[in-house]
Amino acid sequence: MFWGVVTWQGSGPLIMIEDTLKGDKYAQILSENIPQVTRHLHTNSPYLIEDSPHVHKTKASDQETRLHLRDLSLPPNSPDLNPIERVWGLWKDRIRNRNPRTMVQLINFANEEWMNLTPQDIQNYIRNIPNVIQEIIRKRGGHSKY
Repeated sequence: MFWGVVTWQGSGPLIMIEDTLKGDKYAQILSENIPQVTRHLHTNSPYLIEDSPHVHKTKASDQETRLHLRDLSLPPNSPDLNPIERVWGLWKDRIRNRNPRTMVQLINFANEEWMNLTPQDIQNYIRNIPNVIQEIIRKRGGHSKY
């Protein structure tokens, strides 16, 4: 499993997670990475956009105030509303197209393709959010084409 972060300016670090992700480990990942992302990518008032897995909602992972993040929690099972879900899809397709044959290749390709994400790749998904919302409204909350 991987944890990653994206902003309008580009992608941040990609962290490989070998074990089950629990609240304390998730809190550690946030506290070690969000400050560097805000500095490196010049993000002045970042939003933390999450869906509702249990690990995101534990007391240990409740880092928004301490890290100066504005929480934009999404309802459960709402990948259409979260731009990083679309980025994950693009990233996975690019890895799959390289046809990794070993775990080492998979990890190497994963890191390389994460670094190859451009700000434009990410911005396209963020710009499309109004269309996604309109489609969800039109479908009355049902499954959208996104």
